[in-house]
Amino acid sequence: MARGMRRRRVASSDATNGHSEVDNRFDFGSGSVRAKRHANGDGSAGGWVADTAHADPTATVTRDSLVFGNARVFDQAVVSGTAAVSGNARLLEGARVGGRAVVTDSATVEIATIDGNARIGGSARIGAGAHVTGNALVNGEARVMGNATVTDMARVSGQAFVCGGVVGGDAVVDGRDVIREGPNEPLSTVA
Repeated sequence: MARGMRRRRVASSDATNGHSEVDNRFDFGSGSVRAKRHANGDGSAGGWVADTAHADPTATVTRDSLVFGNARVFDQAVVSGTAAVSGNARLLEGARVGGRAVVTDSATVEIATIDGNARIGGSARIGAGAHVTGNALVNGEARVMGNATVTDMARVSGQAFVCGGVVGGDAVVDGRDVIREGPNEPLSTVA
């Protein structure tokens, strides 16, 4: 189980007819809630999805990954490893979240990869082929798009915009900072 979270099956009795039924519940870290295993399109049993969350039948949620809160996983998005998608986060077409990554709050990921121990939060948007990995953090209203990689211990926050380039090391891109890869310029690197 991911991050010390527990699954339990609770037998409940219906007072009107006395029959007992099994109620799937899972503790995502804030107490036990109703949840079920996602049925992946290939027929494999997937990870836990809270009844308050949603994963499309075309999405893949692997066995040890979690989707909870009011999170939504659409189209053919993939949640794998021990990754967690929570809060009001949205994974759209082409989103791949794996490793021990977390996408939470009101963050949106589309046509991008989030892996390693990366954390995406706030109302951040990651897309258009971007990659966030390592122990990187992207939050606030930040945008990471295009041929951009945020890695290592880098932080992108505020209203920062990263479109191309590599932000790595212990770099901080904050406020209204802009990192771009120009058409005739070498890759902009902040490290």
